[in-house]
Amino acid sequence: SKIVYNDQVVSLPLGRALFEYIIITQLTRHVATSPSDDGIISRLFSWLPHRRNLPCQERPAERFHMSTVIETKEIAGQICHRHPNGGGWVSETATVAETAYIGPRAMVLGHAKVLDTARIDGNSSVFGNAVVCDNARVQDASPVDILKSIFERTTKGPMGSVRVCGNARVSGNTWIAGNALITDHAVISGQAWVYDHAEVGGNAQVGDRSRVYGHAKVRGNARIAGRAFIFDQSTVSGASEVTDHAYIKGKAKVYGKSKISGKVVVSGDQRLVSRVLSD
Repeated sequence: SKIVYNDQVVSLPLGRALFEYIIITQLTRHVATSPSDDGIISRLFSWLPHRRNLPCQERPAERFHMSTVIETKEIAGQICHRHPNGGGWVSETATVAETAYIGPRAMVLGHAKVLDTARIDGNSSVFGNAVVCDNARVQDASPVDILKSIFERTTKGPMGSVRVCGNARVSGNTWIAGNALITDHAVISGQAWVYDHAEVGGNAQVGDRSRVYGHAKVRGNARIAGRAFIFDQSTVSGASEVTDHAYIKGKAKVYGKSKISGKVVVSGDQRLVSRVLSD
């Protein structure tokens, strides 16, 4: 079989000719229109006559030429392209490092930044002005809840600047918003929410349907579970556990090895050190 381009005839076996034809037609279909398009196609054809003589073991490297194919898609009104490391969708306004990994079903939208060796896996979405950096990982977040957040929650005020850094892990149907900071080896999972100016760090864990918001801080080896609420300017640290429907609010501080559970409310300026309270 023969391929003819600009009066140049290239003889190839039928199977190879079909393969070359598919590459060429796909390139002309997907490469963004620009004055340099003809140059791209010309270089491709100038390369064809030589490629038929390459030994088989060298041919896998030829896939590099396919990097000129640009696949785009509109998501939430934003033009996105595939990230080369993982194949996830990245909007034109977002910043994603080449060393970062964006999984094939993940999305990075708005002015979000995914830096260093951070990973966005599963159906996760990072958007707004969020920053995911260092070795942090965001995985398996529900796309339905995430997109709902874009259109509903953020309309109530300016988009925040979430930061997920260090070796933090965020997974499940969690919602991280506002100016929240998740750092160190913290783990946010289940259907937990962390938002406003809340901070979760150290080896702290926030899970189930817990809420941490306001200017609250959860540090050390603390564990927040059940439907516990930590808010205002309260702090939970040490090896403390706050579970079930407990409320920690005001300027209260819970630390040491405290265990707060049930419908207990710790508020005001209370200080609890290695205390056990339950309803």
